[in-house]
Amino acid sequence: MSKASATSVAVLLACVVACSGTIGGEAGGAHGGAASPGGDGDRAAGQLGDGDGTPPGDGDGDGARNGDGDGDAESVDVGGDGDGDGYRAGIDPIDALADADLGAPEVPGTATYFCDCQPGAEGTCVPGSDSDGDGSMDSPYRTSERARTALLSSECGDAVLLCRGGSFDVWGAGAWMPNGETCEPGAYRKLGAYAPASGAEARPLVIGRRTYFQTISDTAGGGFEVESLNLRCEGCDADDGYRGFQFYGPQRNWLIEDVVMDGFGFAIQLGSDGQRPNSERIVVARSFVINSTQMGILGAADNMIVHDSVFRNNACMRFDAGQAQQCALDHAWYIDGGENVETGYSRFQNVTLRDSVFEDNCNVGSDGFCSCAVVVNRGQSNLLIEGNTFINNLDYEARCVAIDGTGTSSNRIESCLGCTIRNNQFLGGWTRAIQLNGSPDLLVENNVIQIAESARFPVHCAGIYVTDNRHGDGGDDEEAASDNLTIRNNSMYFEADLQDPGGGTEECTGVEIPDQGSSHVVVNNAIYLRGQADLDCFSIKAPSSDIEAMDHNLCERADVGAFTWNKAGEDLAQWQALTGLDGNSRREDPGFAAPGAAHPDQDFRASDGSAMVDRGGASHAAPMSIEGTERGGEPDVGAHER
Repeated sequence: MSKASATSVAVLLACVVACSGTIGGEAGGAHGGAASPGGDGDRAAGQLGDGDGTPPGDGDGDGARNGDGDGDAESVDVGGDGDGDGYRAGIDPIDALADADLGAPEVPGTATYFCDCQPGAEGTCVPGSDSDGDGSMDSPYRTSERARTALLSSECGDAVLLCRGGSFDVWGAGAWMPNGETCEPGAYRKLGAYAPASGAEARPLVIGRRTYFQTISDTAGGGFEVESLNLRCEGCDADDGYRGFQFYGPQRNWLIEDVVMDGFGFAIQLGSDGQRPNSERIVVARSFVINSTQMGILGAADNMIVHDSVFRNNACMRFDAGQAQQCALDHAWYIDGGENVETGYSRFQNVTLRDSVFEDNCNVGSDGFCSCAVVVNRGQSNLLIEGNTFINNLDYEARCVAIDGTGTSSNRIESCLGCTIRNNQFLGGWTRAIQLNGSPDLLVENNVIQIAESARFPVHCAGIYVTDNRHGDGGDDEEAASDNLTIRNNSMYFEADLQDPGGGTEECTGVEIPDQGSSHVVVNNAIYLRGQADLDCFSIKAPSSDIEAMDHNLCERADVGAFTWNKAGEDLAQWQALTGLDGNSRREDPGFAAPGAAHPDQDFRASDGSAMVDRGGASHAAPMSIEGTERGGEPDVGAHER
């Protein structure tokens, strides 16, 4: 059983510049010992290989949402053999990134080649010619405007290919948006890269200060692949709002693969005014969303997948009289539906975020609040967040949340219906890892949560926090009650010190369950705190009659300080006597190997003599561990299995 790979996020980010623009093939951490993301690199046009089946379909199973891993290629058009048993064998989202190769572009139609050498091109770049070239690989055309014109007039199966190592100026160009019929898998239009005779390997640099791909239409379109490009918005700031991709109206079957989206206001925006259908089957694979001046991705689409990608430094920072001010648009991905004329909001179905890295997507306003990496808004359905690493290295000493599905506005319905959050790592200076509003049929399992909160004012840090903050007036505008919550086999470590010179109390809670719904399960969780903060292992607001199972949990603190098993004030013995729950739970150090170490050296596996080994309950345990190991009849407590 291996600990987290030593591949650091810094290495992944270095690939933005150094890699040959090829992140596919066998790069990803394997899912349950099955196919790696991207499979073996063999790709039909418009597909991702044989390792990326996604919901809906067999890959996500039934009520427990663990699935049998067969995937569903047809539903999202990126399919193949699925994801093993629905779990990932590796912990780091992308492994050996630089060794992967997407291979030569496959073009069933006509391929037209272009090479320009504007500033930023490699020294070996040889420009083509619009007047003397013939558009072949040996005699390419040159300018970005000629390439854009070719793309606009292309037919299904055609490709416009830019030379690796080249640089293309698009400052004065219009949007690169193909017209015509929607293309089907196997015959997508493509804008991609090719290897010129010079042997250059860097992704083609496409540079300008504008929105690159944009559609505002009532008519459905799509069937397009953008691959192996470095799209850069030069000199863009938070007030520009330029987008890499903006789909305002129904688009389907888009594949954005191995693309750097650098410096845009929004790298991707998917929206609707409520009168147009949702977009669907938008895939962002092995790409980099970096340095967005407002937000990485805004919006979503039905059956959308983002996988094996890196989000870094995406947030808005404004200054007023030299003081930083918080912005409303300051998240890596804001999964938000647009207004809907019938329901008041639009709910997306089957959005998947898998095996990606979120690092330092955080800015702090003068009020001390930090942005959230991922926000879940307006009632998403069957959202799957698995196998990701959320890292906050920023020393702001402020309140930061990794996944946030809560809100305070009465017209913002923030529910997560049938959502699954599993096999993720939350590392560094988070205040809360996961916080959600009404979330019926929520499954949170096998997550590793490391919260190193050093607050300059009293805060309430938490690992998994499901609130009873419901809004709306009933009907479609009412957030759903949190029925059937399952929180199992999570490992949590808090390192929390109070630094408020004026006094006050900082407190940390492992798991909070609201006074809503019934049939809740809270089992096999391991919680440990080091520092001066008060520790409440749990905050169970629901009556014991609404708890289906709560047992085999471990919780302890290292230092002298307030400790309760339940936030209402009970210690473990009192809680057991009062509720009849947690009969096999213990106040004991779980025995994590190295929970406080900095990434990538943190280790939440069981140390020798750990209280977690074989101490879990089998009846409600997660069937697989974070590594993809079957748990068997004597499962361990926590995310790992020894």
